[in-house]
Amino acid sequence: MEQVQFGFVRITQGTHKDKIARYIEDDEKGKVKMTFSYDQDFLSWPVYSTISKKYISSDITLIDLVDRYYHVVHHLNRISLRGHPKIKKFSAKHNELINESHLIRMLLKDYTSPHHLQFKDKEKNIYIAGSFKDTLWINDIIAELTSDGWHVCFNDHELQTHNDLDFVINMCSNFIFVVSDHYQGIDMKREYSYILKVKTELQKITFVSLENESHILLKDSLLIHKDGGILRDDIKELEKRLINHDL
Repeated sequence: MEQVQFGFVRITQGTHKDKIARYIEDDEKGKVKMTFSYDQDFLSWPVYSTISKKYISSDITLIDLVDRYYHVVHHLNRISLRGHPKIKKFSAKHNELINESHLIRMLLKDYTSPHHLQFKDKEKNIYIAGSFKDTLWINDIIAELTSDGWHVCFNDHELQTHNDLDFVINMCSNFIFVVSDHYQGIDMKREYSYILKVKTELQKITFVSLENESHILLKDSLLIHKDGGILRDDIKELEKRLINHDL
């Protein structure tokens, strides 16, 4: 049986199947204590659950996180549409979903940070720049690219801090700018100008637009649809434009 450690885990069976949680401690009955949040260890209204240890796994992939994040957002939207505001505000289920969404977003930031890029496989490293408001859709793009063997880091510009472009320029062969209503032009122009100035001929910049042709900045920019049935074809077209896409 897998040796599961304290920390972030994926639940593989039972009522909480596919949820991302924190393995906090073992209880006196031989089960494990779980919380569906990053910060519930100091909140006054924590949502805990106890389940069998054989139902949890420390193996969490980027695809697991993307799929679960989409599921959580879908259910939060259903609550927002149907739930009475006062009931929703104090609903344990609503709080659990919100906290799990924060936990997943934190893990997604880690999984798509530059330190996961492969130094010995730079040809497959990709830097994606976009807006945190497009995270749900960009996650789908990242998941598709990752499943095809690419290593992706993502700068969502949620924190206005200095981004170590020199490191990613040294590590990546491809740079993708995801343009939308939410991506601030000043951020894009600054990053694009710097990368263009220092990149080599063996590195490539690609622009994609999220389902809005008015954002096509260059005549050869690629339009990415949010429809899951079309997205796969769009990603294949994107990969054809990337350097060393056949590796």
